[in-house]
Amino acid sequence: MLINGKQMAGETLAKLREEIASKKLNLKMAAVLACPEGVEGLALKKFVELKEKAARSIGVGFQSYFFDENISENELIKEVEKISGDSKIDGIFIELPLPKHINIQNILDVISASKDLDALSKPLQDKFFSGDFSILPPAVESVKMILDKYSIDLRGKKIAVFGYGFLVGKPVAFWLDKQGAQVSVIRSKTENPADISREADIIISGVGKPELITGGMVKEGAVVIDFGYGRLRGPDFSSLTKGQDRKIEDPRFADSGFAGKTNRDKMVGDVDYDSVAPKSSLITPVPGGMGPILITTVLGNLVKLKIKN
Repeated sequence: MLINGKQMAGETLAKLREEIASKKLNLKMAAVLACPEGVEGLALKKFVELKEKAARSIGVGFQSYFFDENISENELIKEVEKISGDSKIDGIFIELPLPKHINIQNILDVISASKDLDALSKPLQDKFFSGDFSILPPAVESVKMILDKYSIDLRGKKIAVFGYGFLVGKPVAFWLDKQGAQVSVIRSKTENPADISREADIIISGVGKPELITGGMVKEGAVVIDFGYGRLRGPDFSSLTKGQDRKIEDPRFADSGFAGKTNRDKMVGDVDYDSVAPKSSLITPVPGGMGPILITTVLGNLVKLKIKN
């Protein structure tokens, strides 16, 4: 069964809209970006625009702060301190990644814990990893939402988590373990990862490597949650002359809207959807799966932090 992330997000936004109205909350959030011009920068700005659209749909104010990719770490720290200290701003998130010369954690730690929507600052990380789950990192909250919706009991379940990054793998694996699941973390140097994943009742991946997980790595009836978001290169037709056949034969692009187009790519997840979906009991697609759900968790944290503080 396909997990419809857009539908789940819509349901969550409706509940948040009702809660904000009933409690008469006046909320405003801020996004901080330091990104280059060009395709990469446009992609990051697009992600922020999606969050802004969701925020405004439930009555939350939104302010974006764009900085040049060449901004120094000290300058960005000062800017984020200023935004965090603004009494009119109730929540802040940093759109990642940041330029390579900037230490991400140093920037995240500038955000006041009472306004940290991604729960990535040291105070909130310390609370989370000490077992305080009152404010969950978005990836963890997203997994919890799916498990709750489909009434999945984690106790005794075997779970394979691909990747151990600070956004997905590490917090998700920790939380799952505390819920009584048998968690195996698969990293780049893990030997025989397919042997581990084939035993898993639930597979969760946040590696960012297109179609890493194939049907042969998944057992029948597994639940598959895919946080990955990568680009699968489309065929290059730049060398073809006018009039030549440009039809795409690769079946991975057959229903993607790329047929007959040049130099186009397809956005996919860590999971090879076509081979894994037939074997899974539940699976998130890419796009339209975890992305919309993640956005709602950021907004949910905004409401929780406002009420808590």
